This record gives sequence, structure tokens and C-alpha cells, in this order.
Amino acid sequence: MSTVRGKTLGDGNLSLAQLDARYSAKAEAGLLAASYFFTASPMAQTTATTGSGTLRLLPWVVRNPLTIVRLGAEVTVVGDAGSKYRLGIYADTGTCFPGALVLDAGQIAGDSATVQELTISQALQPGLYWVGGVAQSVTTTQPTMRTVGPSWTPPVPLSLGASIPGTGAQTFGFLQGSVTGALPANFTSTATISGTCPRLFVKAA
Repeated sequence: MSTVRGKTLGDGNLSLAQLDARYSAKAEAGLLAASYFFTASPMAQTTATTGSGTLRLLPWVVRNPLTIVRLGAEVTVVGDAGSKYRLGIYADTGTCFPGALVLDAGQIAGDSATVQELTISQALQPGLYWVGGVAQSVTTTQPTMRTVGPSWTPPVPLSLGASIPGTGAQTFGFLQGSVTGALPANFTSTATISGTCPRLFVKAA
């Protein structure tokens, strides 16, 4: 038994980080089977547009082999009639940076202010992945999305580039512009996110 911040724990002499890793692993190994969960769940959520044709990705750590059967997001304010929001998953390059496309899940409707999901079947091995999406088929008005804001802390350190950060700089993901159709086979941009990113959820098999 151990005590952390005045609480008695039954997992030996473990730090909070170790406890988080242990119970996250247990959850992915079976406790969340047939259940939904967010890939990023900040204390405070927000809503925002994310830029037409701008793919925004956040890091997501998978600690055990996992098959996901749904991928979804929430549109909070409708965009143009016929507007879409495309969702996907990328692998990591091994340097805490998005690399090859794992899954282009397709599009949800940007002109319906609802929580929406796409049916998929994607097996994931333990590792770091990048999840996010991009507004598409926008003429004037983008869909407003439920988003993860800059108060969220990434699970891994992210590169800020070779230059000294500016005053008050922050980042929690990466973005790539001019994504108007299918997701690119490889993520190539080095631009960092300083605003928001769509909050995605998955359902485990």
C-alpha cells in the first residue's frame, strides 16, 4: 500500500504517472470493451471552427492492442449545406510527429449540429497515433466543432521547431493545409497548432 496526496492506494509504491499508465492500460485491455471514450478529454472543452481544408491532429497513446469500431466527433453549429468534416488516424514517425496514414474514416455531415460517428474496423497496436480531422466542401461557413483547447496537455513532448519560441507560445498538435479530398498518405507539414483541434471519440470492439 502507498499514500499519494493523502490517499491510500492499493498498487504498491507507484507514482501518479505510473498509476495513470497502469489503469489506462487496464482500460484498453478490456474494461472499456464495447464502450466509447475520448482520445483527448481536457478539463475544459470549447467550440471553434478549425479552418476549411486544414487538417488538425492531436497525439493519442494506445497502450494495448485495440480494435476500434466507431470514430466520431460533434458538430455544434452547422456550416454550409453540404459541408463535411473528414476524420482520420495517422501513425507516428517515431519522433513524436505524424507520419503515414492509418485510416481515412470518411466524412460526417458539417450541416447537422449533432454528435456523429462513422462505422469502421481498425486494429491498432500499442504506440503513439495522431487523430483529428478537416472541414471540407465549405463555400462560406465552416461547421463549428466541439474542440480540445490549448489547456489540454499532450501525452508526449512536441517539437516547436529550430527557432526560439515566441512569447507565450504553446502547441499541442500539428496542422496541414490544402486537404480538400481524401486524407494524404503521409503527413508532411511541420506547422504546429496554437488554437484548437476537433475532439474525437472512439468505440472499442
